[in-house]
Amino acid sequence: MKSFVGSVEYLATFIPELAAKLQPIRNLLKKKMTYDWNEGCQLAFKEAKEAVSDIAALKHYVKANTILTTDASDQGLGATLWQTEIDGHHPVAFASRFLFISEKNFGTNELELPAIRWAIEQFKCYLLGGEFEVKPDHKTSIHVFNNDKLERQHSSRLVRYCCRITPQSGINQAEQW
Repeated sequence: MKSFVGSVEYLATFIPELAAKLQPIRNLLKKKMTYDWNEGCQLAFKEAKEAVSDIAALKHYVKANTILTTDASDQGLGATLWQTEIDGHHPVAFASRFLFISEKNFGTNELELPAIRWAIEQFKCYLLGGEFEVKPDHKTSIHVFNNDKLERQHSSRLVRYCCRITPQSGINQAEQW
């Protein structure tokens, strides 16, 4: 199982919501867990195989018209790097992760800034040196540069990037694009 999870995670950049898809299998790999292959594990295995064999047609990245969408929930963080072209928006890369134990105490609004910071750090090889737009799914992110200590912690790491934050409230980003 470790080999399978490792092989699939090698392609994580190209598979949306991979962390959530692999969670039942990852639970089997935890220490002191009994190995119980159930329907959830079988479904996760099937979804992972299908995701690897059906990777979306991703576009080659060009430093222009770049949009980074982020999402934070009580389960984890997700991000998609998009390229805007004449024929519409195309995904360049995906990233997702589960919350750390300490982050599970935060509300969804409090996770938006860490989600933006994490997403930018995930895609920094694409984003450094170019302009891009960040589109989180909550309006609370617009206050990145307020004087609150938590927000200053994240905003100080974001100032090296030339980005514009334009939140879109209540819109499922994947359906919109």
